[in-house]
Amino acid sequence: MRAVGDATITEFNADRPRREHPRRPRRVQPDPNRGINVALGQRHDHRLAARIRAGAVVPARITLALDSGDHEGPDVDTACGAVEPAVDMWEAGEEKPTPEQVELLAKLTGFPVAYFYEPVGSGPMGTMHLCGRHCETLRPWVDGRGVLHYGELAASAPRQGALF
Repeated sequence: MRAVGDATITEFNADRPRREHPRRPRRVQPDPNRGINVALGQRHDHRLAARIRAGAVVPARITLALDSGDHEGPDVDTACGAVEPAVDMWEAGEEKPTPEQVELLAKLTGFPVAYFYEPVGSGPMGTMHLCGRHCETLRPWVDGRGVLHYGELAASAPRQGALF
């Protein structure tokens, strides 16, 4: 401050550090997608996250994952923390696995958890060569509930291909 006549003038010094007001701590909200982000490999897809929260497992994905590794029988139920015939009912769309059971299924098959929640369109899936104990050429199709069927295409779904 300096005095000029009867008035006092306050000078502002730009070099002087400003007094900062302490910031209020932010409220940290719990992340409802915490486990989901891990399941999605840290990428966040809101639609898929909603499907995971809703427990919308796609039965066809379970069947494809189990068939690709030739996993079958009561050992699969045990590995998934379920009692026989729970996995068969998951594949048929009659029951849904818990999130913990989906994690065990993912560990068993080697597929990521998010794979089991990704939608599959209904209709024919084209030709599939399935090799386990035996090699087969199949023409699977998925119904409106997301259940995978082998060999029932002629009776239940529209055909594609040549006109003869």
